[in-house]
Amino acid sequence: MNHDLVIIGCGFAGLSAALQAGRLGLATLVLDPIGMGGQILNTDRIENYPGFPDGISGMDLVTAAEQQATSAGVSYGFGTVTGLEVADGFITVLADGESHTTRSVILASGGQRRALGVADEAKFEGRGVSHCATCDGPMYADQDVAVIGGGDSALDEALYLTSICRSVALVCRDTKLSALKVLVDRAAESSKLDVLLNTRLESLGGAAVLASIGVADTRSGAERRLDVTGVFPCIGTAPATEAFAKSVPLDGGGHVVVDIDMATEVPGVFAAGACRWKSAGQLASAAGDGITAALSAYHWLDSRQQGSRG
Repeated sequence: MNHDLVIIGCGFAGLSAALQAGRLGLATLVLDPIGMGGQILNTDRIENYPGFPDGISGMDLVTAAEQQATSAGVSYGFGTVTGLEVADGFITVLADGESHTTRSVILASGGQRRALGVADEAKFEGRGVSHCATCDGPMYADQDVAVIGGGDSALDEALYLTSICRSVALVCRDTKLSALKVLVDRAAESSKLDVLLNTRLESLGGAAVLASIGVADTRSGAERRLDVTGVFPCIGTAPATEAFAKSVPLDGGGHVVVDIDMATEVPGVFAAGACRWKSAGQLASAAGDGITAALSAYHWLDSRQQGSRG
């Protein structure tokens, strides 16, 4: 037996679960293919997490959470999980040709960004199509760019880019923005940000690098070209749960189905954060999910131990 608990994913749900599990004394391993933080690592300023009235960068919040979890005795490993095997009361986590045997698992694999779904997207990946404003924004200094989407992430990216770029077009196919009012208000106040509602992305244009995008009015179908050198897709995420499809029940959207205790139908397997059914999709709720899942795993393990003694 290698571990009491293996946590798959090191985003904020996974880190929160790891901190709680470590403090409960569980021998815990966190596995992630990239490392700490998940998608919030590249967020310039987080304003909706309690306790930080002036906001906090994703890097600073992740670093603090990782330090807490490490101090609690949690260990970390790199690896892409390819599957779970449940047999005889134990769970084997398969990752990059290795296996980790554990008594319980928390799935906190988060989500993966949805593709734009237009021709030549792969061609312009890294040549005008970018997924991180704080990482790649300086490459587009004093240039015209576009952000695709209308939620919190899209507004966050767009507003950040206005501090770097000459202009930012926010392309949203809906009749109104779905982001928080405070972000919508800021967008309305920015002279560099042009919000294009009822507008969908149709195409990407350019030779070796992106030079323009084609957009269309969702009501009239009228098309036009926007001359931009960068596009930042922010159209939501899909749960990163393909590796678990044969092991735990998923809903129609690929989310792990859990109960109020974050427990799946598979004994000893729990889920937390964006990969789970009916997630609120907020940082604070991801932290709560992680803590709940860790507590549930602890109580489940304790009940098994008491049962074996009986």
